[in-house]
Amino acid sequence: MPEASLDPKAFTDAVQPFLNVLQQKFADEPLCVSDIRDAKGKQYVDLVQEGGGVHGIALAGYTYMLEKMNIGFMKMAGTSAGSINTLLLNAVYTKAEAEAVGAMGSYYETRSEKVLEYLANKPLTDMVDGDPMWRKLLLKMFSGAVGMAGLVKTVKAVKQRAIIAAIALVILILSSLGLALLNTESSLYDVVRWLTVAAALTLVVILGFLIARVSFVRALYHRLERLGINPGNNFEQWIQKETLETNGIYSVTHLKEKLLREEGVLNYHYETCKKAAPLEPEQSKITNIAAFQNLLQKVQDIQVKIDDVFEEVENYLPENDNPANAAELPWIIQAFEQRLKKEHNTVTKEIVIVSSDITHEIKVEFPGMHAMYWGNDYSISPAKYVRASMSVPFFFKPFQIDFASEQKANIEKEWFQFMKVQKKLEPCALLVDGGMLSNFPINVFYNSAIPVPRKPTFGIRLEYEDDSAPAVVKSWAGFGGKLISTMRFFYDRDFILKHDMYQKTVRSIDTGKIHWLNFNLTDEEKIELFFRGALAATIFLAKHKLTAAEVEALKKQGETVAFNKSTFSI
Repeated sequence: MPEASLDPKAFTDAVQPFLNVLQQKFADEPLCVSDIRDAKGKQYVDLVQEGGGVHGIALAGYTYMLEKMNIGFMKMAGTSAGSINTLLLNAVYTKAEAEAVGAMGSYYETRSEKVLEYLANKPLTDMVDGDPMWRKLLLKMFSGAVGMAGLVKTVKAVKQRAIIAAIALVILILSSLGLALLNTESSLYDVVRWLTVAAALTLVVILGFLIARVSFVRALYHRLERLGINPGNNFEQWIQKETLETNGIYSVTHLKEKLLREEGVLNYHYETCKKAAPLEPEQSKITNIAAFQNLLQKVQDIQVKIDDVFEEVENYLPENDNPANAAELPWIIQAFEQRLKKEHNTVTKEIVIVSSDITHEIKVEFPGMHAMYWGNDYSISPAKYVRASMSVPFFFKPFQIDFASEQKANIEKEWFQFMKVQKKLEPCALLVDGGMLSNFPINVFYNSAIPVPRKPTFGIRLEYEDDSAPAVVKSWAGFGGKLISTMRFFYDRDFILKHDMYQKTVRSIDTGKIHWLNFNLTDEEKIELFFRGALAATIFLAKHKLTAAEVEALKKQGETVAFNKSTFSI
């Protein structure tokens, strides 16, 4: 079993070449991605992270590179592995932030490094906490490369034995008839007799093999947890005791207080990252000064709805001339900037953790829907949110929430407000992996009332596929897998297709051949996942400054990844 012997420096040293490239590319002109900044000039984006088991380590590589390029995260959402990274990044601080808010503890230049510390010191094998027989089987089954080679090999072996058994049975029947018909003194009698013995022994051996297999399967079945193989208790305790509580977060209330404290101290505000030279409008061409001043007042008034503002501006600007040449346009732009500065107090931190309620058949977003499950009791640990989000069906037990009797009235009220109908609730709810309904919840921060957001929404995907080469379905297993994939990913993909602006800010990480349920990762495999995430982030951030040859050179860095004063190749 691999020991947890890594520290954050082992990860960050491996991706230092990428950081060198980014610093070189943006040496003259700093990277600019958002108009929301804090008191120290760090720019902020919203971030959505996809689920994908142990591939979550690649998410940490991606966020590390973003943070090193002075990008922080305002609103964050995630499913499964994405929810884990989302919660942990919001639980910790950077060293500078900790000093600003007066938090105790040991931190790093980036939040991602603290998350890496937790991941490096946690033996992932412990999270497979079911029966020892199941634990051994699962750790072996998913180790190594992605694929069904092990299962195919087992099925092939069973087929071969079945064919041999059928042949042996035919030989046994024919040889038995031969023994009955042949004279004992015949020269063929001894040959047929030994052939009968060999066929019988073959059948006994194969029958023993089948009995052993059936007994093994029965033993596995009787060692199953209710509705899942692994209880998931080890994971929940690790998140709660070793990560959240060490950062002073014992409850949902504490998490909310931390986010509010950051808002107050770090002073998030609007500040355009590209300072344009002041424009001198041609006032002589403005024919109706009074009407124009009235328009500017409406643009700057945050009480006026933004849709109404755009309509007013559209109606005012010349219809027949090119609006870009309008004398009023520079003043209108300045008025919009004044409006955005007034709205800085609406910049708030928020997290969304997605799960699937299979009892009531709905998608769940925590903590927004907290009251539907716990009423007004906010004393529970946020670890329960991610435990619900990462409950891979069958691999982990569903997360069960028992509705507290003293909160019944509050819970029923919340459900009525959500469903718009009076519904009799079950005494509990079973929640599974949010990826069943939305593995990449890119839509959660979309607001149609804000056509031009002040900060972009970045997305990190772990489902790396070549859309130009669709997979050919050749078997029943492939057919079933495609059906499930279509149902799982349609909702998120459909949203991106209808809002193509997100295609510019979403990047997929190629996670290679490491299986997403391989909890028996070697140190090199952990470094590889982090490296792949950092590579994807580097290409994303510098895509307009990189040539095709430079991109290939970045990918070739994988041939000599730094680790333990040596290198390895991925």
